[in-house]
Amino acid sequence: MRRSLLPPCLLGLMLVSSAPAWPQAPAVQGVLPATLPLRREPASTVGAPSWLAATGALALLALGGTVMVGRRRQWTWLQAGRARIAPGHELVRISSQALTAQASLHAVRWNGEELLLACTPQQVTLLARHPVLPLQGDVA
Repeated sequence: MRRSLLPPCLLGLMLVSSAPAWPQAPAVQGVLPATLPLRREPASTVGAPSWLAATGALALLALGGTVMVGRRRQWTWLQAGRARIAPGHELVRISSQALTAQASLHAVRWNGEELLLACTPQQVTLLARHPVLPLQGDVA
């Protein structure tokens, strides 16, 4: 596990350590003649926000860690908010048969019924429908 965390940690450390503070432009005197009617402002003495680079690097590191954890767990935490399907109401494919390259026939069980569906790229047609009869061994 340590080996899999090593590349993102090294990348984060490289980003934080190599992020230079915003360089201050040296005050260049004498570029323009002083006789030109320009509004001249004094050179800025405010320090560069080096915390911005560190915060960005930490945010990228946190995002990378979240993606790694999500991949390891097959993104199951994304499915936590989905509605639970009641037993007997899920869609179950019984069988399928391709009729042509773009037409197929499917038998499915859904909501206590068996449905025969014909599918093409333009439409889905219900061909037959009948209720599912419970077997003697089934407890409903």
